[in-house]
Amino acid sequence: MRGIRVYCLALACVLGVAFSAPALGAGKSQAAKARPAAARVFRVGVLEAGPNWVHEKMLEALETAFKAKGWGDRVIFPPDARKTGAWNKGGRNQTQAYAAELMARQDLDCIIGMGTEAALALMAKNNRHTPVVAMTLSDPIASGLVKNEQDSGVDNLTTAIIPDQWLNMLRMFYSVVHFKKLGVIYTNTRPGRTYANVEDARDVAREKGVPLLEYSSLEGEATAAQCMKGLDALIAKGMDAFYVPDIPCFDWTGNDPRPLFEHLAKHKVSTFARTGVALVQLGALMGSCSFDMRPLGEFHAAQMIAIFQGRKPRELSMITKGDLGLALNLETARKIGRDFSSDVLVSSDVIVSRTLSLDSVRKWY
Repeated sequence: MRGIRVYCLALACVLGVAFSAPALGAGKSQAAKARPAAARVFRVGVLEAGPNWVHEKMLEALETAFKAKGWGDRVIFPPDARKTGAWNKGGRNQTQAYAAELMARQDLDCIIGMGTEAALALMAKNNRHTPVVAMTLSDPIASGLVKNEQDSGVDNLTTAIIPDQWLNMLRMFYSVVHFKKLGVIYTNTRPGRTYANVEDARDVAREKGVPLLEYSSLEGEATAAQCMKGLDALIAKGMDAFYVPDIPCFDWTGNDPRPLFEHLAKHKVSTFARTGVALVQLGALMGSCSFDMRPLGEFHAAQMIAIFQGRKPRELSMITKGDLGLALNLETARKIGRDFSSDVLVSSDVIVSRTLSLDSVRKWY
């Protein structure tokens, strides 16, 4: 999602050796035990291009993982080193300024780039030595952040890559609904295209021999009005399936996506939510339920501890596993006149019998 996400160590061991006075009747002195060195504490900055619920869950999972690994009191996140921009032009300029500010600080052992645009901003202002861990990225390779699955291409950068994650989600969507015309909406920038996994959608459309309908005129804010305009443009072209991107109008923590889902259901459009169960509970027909941040938290915590212990970010493996999982909304299926096969129902991980209120979902999470 942006698109849901540290490092460095130089453990100074100071060994003090003291000698006791000769004991009565002894001819030699005894060495006292060395005093243990205090464990170093590492300071971590966080940059977000804009608020997103996935970011909060990622940081919670990260802190939980540090505690489980015995590092809970050795990694701190100074409040003045957490910076958040906004999903508009002014906010994006501010994100660049925040990136420069964090990169200029001498008291940070590592910086987390939370989301694609934040990570790209840090690379644009890179001081080439402060470790950067990019988290919750829509597509690290397609966004141009990293070179390939084996090499980040930048000495002080690492991230997590789940190979073919979004491609497989789109394939799963097709295998269930066999859409005739798939629609996507996005802001026509490199990060904007990754939030909608446009290249993956194009690949699956070619693979399945169906048209991909694209609306690329969203502005950075991606307001509900902008998104509704884009959806109507695609509905007019005969869209029968829509891949829900990770953009503000579908971010249930700050906005209400239910009118958009209701509008799509009215026009019998099947929907797939890439960012998990919450959107299925709010009206998407189906979606991934793989947004359990705990495995990613453990993965990134292990990366960071390795860096704290002297490893270079670029040396670390970026490949991690991801389980797709499938969530279904039966009420939405009834609205659009779709029946799930028994195989799909049995293989699904979460079945939502009715769409929930926004308050219920927010309280649940």
